[in-house]
Amino acid sequence: MKILQICNKAPYPPKDGGSMASWMLVKGLVSQGDLVYIITINTQKHYVENPQIPSHMRDAVSVSLIQTDTDIKLLNLIHNLLFSRLPYNIERFWCERFNNELISILNKNQFDLVLLEGLPLALYIDTIRRYFNGKLIMRAHNVEYKIWEGLANNTRNPAKRYYYNLLSSRIKKFESSGLHNYDALLPITEADSSCFRKMNFKGPMFTFPFGLDTKEYLQENKTGKIENIIFLGALDWSPNIHGLKWFVRKVWPELRNSFPELILHIAGRNPSGKLQKMLNSPGVQFHGEVRDSKEYLRLGKIMIVPLFSGSGMRVKILEGMAAGKVILSTSFALSGIPAENKKHLFVEDTVPGFIKQIGALINKPSLAESIIQNARSFTSKNYDIFVLSKKLSHFLNSLNS
Repeated sequence: MKILQICNKAPYPPKDGGSMASWMLVKGLVSQGDLVYIITINTQKHYVENPQIPSHMRDAVSVSLIQTDTDIKLLNLIHNLLFSRLPYNIERFWCERFNNELISILNKNQFDLVLLEGLPLALYIDTIRRYFNGKLIMRAHNVEYKIWEGLANNTRNPAKRYYYNLLSSRIKKFESSGLHNYDALLPITEADSSCFRKMNFKGPMFTFPFGLDTKEYLQENKTGKIENIIFLGALDWSPNIHGLKWFVRKVWPELRNSFPELILHIAGRNPSGKLQKMLNSPGVQFHGEVRDSKEYLRLGKIMIVPLFSGSGMRVKILEGMAAGKVILSTSFALSGIPAENKKHLFVEDTVPGFIKQIGALINKPSLAESIIQNARSFTSKNYDIFVLSKKLSHFLNSLNS
């Protein structure tokens, strides 16, 4: 099949969970003999220049990058708040130039499927339907409104809570009212699939989780120092910011008092000045945005994922498990991943729980080894992109039969 993949940020090179999920899908589709044409919004926040697609995939993958200004602007936000019913974090992804390029691509090519990578791209459905008669599929990385609903529930600031609730309400309406436009949905977790059914989506649906090229990670034998604790995640994404602040403010001081040799390594893009100042704490090393997540993960053996809001699947948990890390996660962060506590990873939701579990791993390093082996086996069995893509290919072909 020839597939048009429409993205709200460049999938290659994969720099975060969202772009990695999109790129792994491309790898999987190509492995099944499909041709993929990518048209992507190229934002300043995720800017890419002339991506060098791996040589073995260049005959099967084409990319069009359309530079688009999606930056948050105060006046536009206020105007949206007062005069629009659209959520601002969706509305700001509309770009006339991108729309025109999309029309040009649809006019010049014959596609079997069009695949949207994320809710903001629903803004372009009218254009797609006008110039394309085939199947339109939404790859739902999250149930978007639930992210903002969770943030509203977790903030004490009344102004933020009001705005987050307003965004959640607008996004839910936009998300629900547009479901009838899709010929099929590809949610990333079973929980999200169930949620979309409750939102009254009646069409074909295939739960397609995040996948990894697990062989790349199985070749990695350096599992890092037990004294190095690592955090990896975008620091311009509110759930990550909230969770990291919780750990640095409440867990880290007491933990380091007990184990002064510990170092907390933090990597992530676009932190605010206020967040960077907070990260300038004893025993904390901030690495900024890292080019190679696999290289960064070699620093430590314990990887923390302290999330209390969000939706979808946490890519970094699977990546850490595949790379031989001992994951210490909140139960919320583990949503959508059927891993077992104390077999594949450790799950804690409280400050004392995090401190106790990290202390146990420091005092008894051998505790980590069976967890690491179980975790690697779990990801290879359940999240190998090439195994998942065979199942997806069968589903996609059935839509056109």
